[in-house]
Amino acid sequence: MIEQTLRQLAAAGAPSITASPFLAERVLALHHRSVRRRRRVGASLALVGLVAGGTVAARSEGQSRFYGIYTPSGSMAPTVSQEETLMADRTLTPERDDVVQVRMTNSGETFSSVRRLIGLPGDVIACPAGTDGFCHAWTRDGAALSEPWIGRDPSYDPTYDGHQAAAQPGFFVDHGDRIVPFPAITVTPGHVFLLGDNRDNAVDSRLSSPALQERAGIEGVGVEVVGTDGRHRAIPGAPRHEVPRKGQNVDPQVGPPPAQTAPVQ
Repeated sequence: MIEQTLRQLAAAGAPSITASPFLAERVLALHHRSVRRRRRVGASLALVGLVAGGTVAARSEGQSRFYGIYTPSGSMAPTVSQEETLMADRTLTPERDDVVQVRMTNSGETFSSVRRLIGLPGDVIACPAGTDGFCHAWTRDGAALSEPWIGRDPSYDPTYDGHQAAAQPGFFVDHGDRIVPFPAITVTPGHVFLLGDNRDNAVDSRLSSPALQERAGIEGVGVEVVGTDGRHRAIPGAPRHEVPRKGQNVDPQVGPPPAQTAPVQ
């Protein structure tokens, strides 16, 4: 009911309102967190206000090879934290474990997002259950992925979830950070499997419908992160790529809108 109301409000405002291409991601993340915490009433009113105030606008294509992407949420923290910039290259072919900007689709809605590319066509991705019934590592083609960069959301309280049978696969954790298993899925031609590095607070292939996203929706491949202090750092776990040289043309960053100096709350 909540998501239907959000879509209706977004459709009504679409002809006259433009907002950050990452507003939908922020709204969805807030919505899922509100459901997890069972604080639906107050969060739902806040979400209605966000969607009524703006709808997703497509990014205009730039001319330069490199461009910056402003991060409005913590869904990729600590790899790319809220308000930091992901520097991306629009000419690269994405590889496994790259951090990419992608146009994601969830239940008929499309929005721009930054996610980790876990699986390419032909890969079998899973979060298998151990002897205790919980998953302790994601796997690709049966081999466990080492992901020391994965973050925890400090505001996430698993006591609101428990680990009931109805919990969505791969999304909920218990007090020991043990993950509900995710059944094996084979990445089909033309698609990719994506995960957020902040697994407690990310709309990705565990939650989106369809689970697999179109590979053609990848608009850029991350090459480095620029912190709020202006310092540049490599992307942990990702293949190394060429970064912009001093004085090289870089397109203006994607979001926030010119009048917005802080991320959507």
